[in-house]
Amino acid sequence: MMITRMRMTYSLRPQCCLPSMELRPPTTNDRDQLASLLLESYRDSIDQEFETYLPALAEIERLFQGEHGLYLPQHSRIVEHKGQLISAALITYWHERPLLAYAMTFPTFRQQGLGGLCIQHAMQSLVEADYTSLNLVVTVGNEAAFRLYKKLGFVESH
Repeated sequence: MMITRMRMTYSLRPQCCLPSMELRPPTTNDRDQLASLLLESYRDSIDQEFETYLPALAEIERLFQGEHGLYLPQHSRIVEHKGQLISAALITYWHERPLLAYAMTFPTFRQQGLGGLCIQHAMQSLVEADYTSLNLVVTVGNEAAFRLYKKLGFVESH
């Protein structure tokens, strides 16, 4: 099956009135939980690439090592609940622009605004660092992700 992806971009501006919640940048100590979050977030979806934990961990390692562009942990954000990572927005610097490399939320915590909150906090961090745009690539057919990105203000780009 041929997977088609769409590029989207957001012209960064300050994010006002963000709900207060404990978000933080991820660290290398979070890599195991990020791999689990990646695996569970994409399981049984159009974007599922990994069947087991070890390939998901290898993907997180590749992200940290810069294979998807320079990893920007200072602008990435995660949410924890009772010591478990439940949502994340991971940012890289790809083709001279920030890229939302991964947005993921643990399935039992979906529809609570956590993914959008992580992305908005990442956007605010990028604004404060004088970046002007945030790009992403979304799989055509991933309607939930597409709706979220449109709601946040992303537009299709070429």
